[in-house]
Amino acid sequence: MKGFWLILTVATAAAPAAAEAPHTQPAPASRPAAAQFDTLLDEIRRAETPEAVAAAYAEATGHHPLAQVLHEAYLRRMLRFGLVRIAGYPARRLLRIEPGHGLASAAMAYLHGREDRKADALETSLPVAAKLRDNPGFANNLGQLVAWYDHASEPPELSAAARRLLAGSRDTLGEQEAFARAYERVAAACEQRKEQLAALDERANELRTARRDIEMQLTRLAARWHAVRDEIEDCHDRIDALEDELRFTVHYDAATGTYYYDTERRRLLQLEIGSERRAIRRLRREAALIKSRIVALRAELDPLRDRIGALNEQRDASAGIVARAFRWDPPAVDGRITPAVEHPGQVPRPVSASRPAAEPPSRTQQKLDLARLYLTNGLRDKAREILQQVAEQEDNPDAAAEARSLLAEMGPAD
Repeated sequence: MKGFWLILTVATAAAPAAAEAPHTQPAPASRPAAAQFDTLLDEIRRAETPEAVAAAYAEATGHHPLAQVLHEAYLRRMLRFGLVRIAGYPARRLLRIEPGHGLASAAMAYLHGREDRKADALETSLPVAAKLRDNPGFANNLGQLVAWYDHASEPPELSAAARRLLAGSRDTLGEQEAFARAYERVAAACEQRKEQLAALDERANELRTARRDIEMQLTRLAARWHAVRDEIEDCHDRIDALEDELRFTVHYDAATGTYYYDTERRRLLQLEIGSERRAIRRLRREAALIKSRIVALRAELDPLRDRIGALNEQRDASAGIVARAFRWDPPAVDGRITPAVEHPGQVPRPVSASRPAAEPPSRTQQKLDLARLYLTNGLRDKAREILQQVAEQEDNPDAAAEARSLLAEMGPAD
């Protein structure tokens, strides 16, 4: 296998000077050179292994590095071997020679899509959509890209030319079976995610409202607790002042030359001191109640925050619904799609372009998944409504039985 990669390295660097030259068709060659080029081209088209194709391509590139027919032949063979990443090199060369080359654009759009560069894949696909509408691999990829674009909460910014092409080709593209099937698959996933996000957001908003209520209660209780502590301090200050006055309630009678206590004043002072001490006891009881209430509310607040965090994680994970609906197919060659492989040592046999597509989840299954999500997040009424609809469906007995089982677990409606 190391030899294969060495051959590829030689092929991609066969004529560096020619790669920078103007992309014109090669000058006429001598008869022997032309015959040798034709032999190598025939070898590229007929060789049974990627190694043999790459070796012939490397040698032919040394003769005519700008020959469009050479890069087209190599691109087609690499796609037939399922080596789409390797096919990216001749695809880029072809697009420099002929911008808008159909098969090369389809290969680059596939590579952009696999790299999660969906906007680039869509921009690359739209200019060649008309000429490749019957290529099932290309049509599948374009169908799911258009569905993703149509249902994105924040659609990517396409060029004005791409928007015009998309608007003008929707009806024609929709007639292609592979396009329509892929569009429906990804659109259904986008709608399912939208429903799940709505349910998650509804539950999260309820929890956030409860959290805000608790936080407001805690703020008020904390303020009252500090006010109570200040009142207790004020009571102590007043008691100190009253006791000081109590110690000096002695009067001097100049007529008799004697000292005596003002018993009435002392009685009133003692009553005031008793009142302040009772106030302190009452305030301390209030402070203790406030503190216990704060502890209880804080105990409620932490699980709420955890549940909101878990809902946010579920929200992020819901992106996987759409990601799993995407199925990237390499562009078909001669009506046949070869599944892509990452390692040249495991080159698959080409399969028919009419191979059955992975079926999207049924609408009934999507409803069951949504009902389970509602149950998980406490939205029992909504879950019950969906499960009752599924339980009545006679065309899917398994799903109906599962829905009835869930309804039985829920028990009667409140």
